[in-house]
Amino acid sequence: MKKENPKQLTEQLTEQLTEPKPITPEMLEAYGFDKNDMGEGEFYYSLRFSDNPYCDLAFITGEKDGCMEVALFPYEDFFRVRYEHQMLAMYKGITGKDLQFANQEL
Repeated sequence: MKKENPKQLTEQLTEQLTEPKPITPEMLEAYGFDKNDMGEGEFYYSLRFSDNPYCDLAFITGEKDGCMEVALFPYEDFFRVRYEHQMLAMYKGITGKDLQFANQEL
């Protein structure tokens, strides 16, 4: 049995932990976002913050230089995010809570 090099294992783990994860539709669904069809091959993923139907966060798919457009209802301003850590920080900044997986893990 070959013994693993601890330094090499540490470097591999560090690379895995520091490499940002791009946001994907599958990731949004795992976090509990609902998929909504906008037509013409575009979708948006919505996560409601409360029972109020006018309080949600929406990620809009489509080609936007590798980013997803994000809007906080009532969708007056859009901004773009690319990575999971940005989404998690944004959610915590808005709600004061950590976003958890809804029912599955990636």
